[in-house]
Amino acid sequence: MTNWPIGHEDDDFEQISKIPISTLFRWFLYDISSDDAPLYSHIFDLTPVSEEGNLKEQADSNARVESIEQIIPLLTFYATATAEFAFNLHKLKMTKLEGITDDMINASEEPFKDFYYHMIFAGLLGSFSAMKELDIIKLNSTHTSIEEGEL
Repeated sequence: MTNWPIGHEDDDFEQISKIPISTLFRWFLYDISSDDAPLYSHIFDLTPVSEEGNLKEQADSNARVESIEQIIPLLTFYATATAEFAFNLHKLKMTKLEGITDDMINASEEPFKDFYYHMIFAGLLGSFSAMKELDIIKLNSTHTSIEEGEL
């Protein structure tokens, strides 16, 4: 599949536009890694961009991420909660493996939670910024905040 179909509520799905998958991958890379995006373009087999193209992609990415800024605390909450859940599932599986000690599991807790958090947050950020850009979702005056210590 080289294009992703996009339908809008107003279209009654009679007119479905398509966006190249490579565009979605590029948006994702820039939205989650901005300055480093060109270093990772090979992961999705993307054509390298020129310096001018890179600056344009960064500016577009900044606009996409700013458009969902009001929900970033909520995305952070879900990434944190999911990382906690994922590690506990991981821990449950690890305790059943021969040769894995409690000390080994405890020592791996922070690195694994951190890894899970970053992967999950990247997925949420990338998907919400793309959905907003494509007008799949609309954000109203939603404001979120999570007080320190609530998680």
